[in-house]
Amino acid sequence: MPGLNLFTSNRLEVLSARLADILRFPLPSPLAPELIVVQSKGMEKWLRMELARRQGVAANLVFPFPNRMVAELSKVVLGLEEAEAFSNPHQLTWKVMDSLLHCIEKPGFETLKRYLGGQNKELKLYQLCSRIAYLYDQYLVYRPEMILSWEKGEGDHWQAELWRQVVRGAQVLHKARLRQLLLQALKESPPTGKRLPQRISVFGISTLPPYHMEILAALARQVEVNIFVLNPCKEYWADIVPKRGISAIHRKEEGIQADPDMLHLETGNRLLASMGRLGRDFQQIALDLDPVEHHEFVDFQPQSLLTHIQHHILNLHQPSPEEKIAVDEGDRSIEIHSCHSPMREMEVLRDNLLALFDHNPHLLPKDIVVMAPDIELYTPYIQAVFGAQEDNHYRIPFTIADRSLGHEGELGRTLLKLLTLHQTRFKASQVLDLLEAKAVREKFHISEQELSTIRGWVANAGIRWGIDESYREKEGLPGVRENTWAFGLDRMLLGYALPEDPGRPFQGILPFERAGVTDPELLGRFSEFVHTIFRHYHDLQGKKGLGWWAEKLQDLLDDLMAPDEGSVEEYHRLREIFAGLAAQEREGFHQEVGIHVLIQHLEERLEGQGLGYGFLNGAVTFCALLPMRSIPFKVVCLVGMNYDAFPRRGKTLQFDLMARHPRRGDRSRREDDRYLFLEAMV
Repeated sequence: MPGLNLFTSNRLEVLSARLADILRFPLPSPLAPELIVVQSKGMEKWLRMELARRQGVAANLVFPFPNRMVAELSKVVLGLEEAEAFSNPHQLTWKVMDSLLHCIEKPGFETLKRYLGGQNKELKLYQLCSRIAYLYDQYLVYRPEMILSWEKGEGDHWQAELWRQVVRGAQVLHKARLRQLLLQALKESPPTGKRLPQRISVFGISTLPPYHMEILAALARQVEVNIFVLNPCKEYWADIVPKRGISAIHRKEEGIQADPDMLHLETGNRLLASMGRLGRDFQQIALDLDPVEHHEFVDFQPQSLLTHIQHHILNLHQPSPEEKIAVDEGDRSIEIHSCHSPMREMEVLRDNLLALFDHNPHLLPKDIVVMAPDIELYTPYIQAVFGAQEDNHYRIPFTIADRSLGHEGELGRTLLKLLTLHQTRFKASQVLDLLEAKAVREKFHISEQELSTIRGWVANAGIRWGIDESYREKEGLPGVRENTWAFGLDRMLLGYALPEDPGRPFQGILPFERAGVTDPELLGRFSEFVHTIFRHYHDLQGKKGLGWWAEKLQDLLDDLMAPDEGSVEEYHRLREIFAGLAAQEREGFHQEVGIHVLIQHLEERLEGQGLGYGFLNGAVTFCALLPMRSIPFKVVCLVGMNYDAFPRRGKTLQFDLMARHPRRGDRSRREDDRYLFLEAMV
């Protein structure tokens, strides 16, 4: 039946059981997919396996993220799609960059004009527009009414003026406008003839902005909408205030300072009040929509230190200093280890995991999750400690999830190395470093053993840096050919082409005999690799349009790398990024940019995307904090919880209008991390 249902529990297993009960009632159409909105690939995989375990099979399930859900609803209800240039901040950056150049001389833009002065103007322009585009993307979701008011002519500051230039007076189908049209369509003329989803479930999401919640509430008038939320406390706790907050409120309320009790402020559980702001706000946003509530909390008799904390949070109780908790001396439910370095953290973690396996024979690697605020920082230490164990008896299987393409993907990293070569002097070590990538070696049929041979050739042939003498002249140095790549390759090829005559130069070049004698075919493949790099180098000079850059990047990828079965998905992701560049030129961005801007753009895109591998693969899962925090594991480990790393401090831009006037439900990286820690404990 249509309606908005809110299911809450302190156990995710209970929520998954309630979802399984609902899914047992089939949809009217046997071919209609079951729509379950999640916020991470890790949650999707866990829920899919949990439903399969409970029902015997889990099929025809679709797991969109919240923004994808809204996009699909817009297609169904309105027959409209979001404008690609406004779909994410990376695409929007080019629109802002084009528009800012038209506005920079206008009154109100003096601060931006001063910032863009001096050297590296083009790169600074791109970086500034990237920050502005990120803010606009946040405004579209968290301040949609403000964006729409700007388009009507309201607002006389530079952000409003720049946005009007970005949209250029058109009714752009961005997130704010789609929300407006979607709410109107669902409210004023119910789309009974449209193929709306027959049922929508939202599972395991700690918070959603009012943008998505309002759309779900409007949709609930037509279809069944079920929201499953992990709630650490069974009491109403949306109004509790941390101690520091109470003191701040007392200072502000001058009229009733003499009697603070008149404010009726409560802390409840101090840990919940201090770290639960994100959950409190979301709870209030959800309850304001007047859903039908379903509560199913699991209480238990506390025995360990951890269960005592969980029990107090669940019942909104703060024990007094006089209340003593008896804990067994061997209680290991909560442990804190202080280590002097990330490497030592991993060593201590490994020793403790081995002790746990020894103490509990039923504990399996898949029952353990290890989360870090910055998984990229800890990846080399994880691999060094857990991957270097040769004794199978002490070896702990592990996977590392939630890594970005810029770190996990080989093709993307190698492509960035190729592009940044032009900023170097083409040192022998830098060029040979490209052959460390398996995809490059596969393209030129060079094995790992042959790479060692090539390194010896390069060193003995005297290659140090520079393409040739003309390259050195461009660097402002004498045009000397010796010790360049052209000089060294000439020596190697002459060593193969000429008869052996040690010590006799040919036209001023001393042949390097050993290269041709040992493996002439390898020499030919290596020579092709070097000349391919230098051919592309000459094409990368100067400024070009985004369409040209898209084609050149694709050529670099195809000419220098051969993706295998394991990297084919990354290859397609890169092609999508290149296609996005070409689309920007088709949509009106005709400025030419240099390679520095292109490198910056690629770094941001690769850093913001992941392959989604490594979740719940039957081994210990190492991951970032976000995707797996509320999934139930028998052992939860947190590493890298240093004072300067957790909670993470979001950098607020000086011109961020949301930070000046915050609202309930606004995004806060710091509050998100604090609630994350709370969820990990309960």
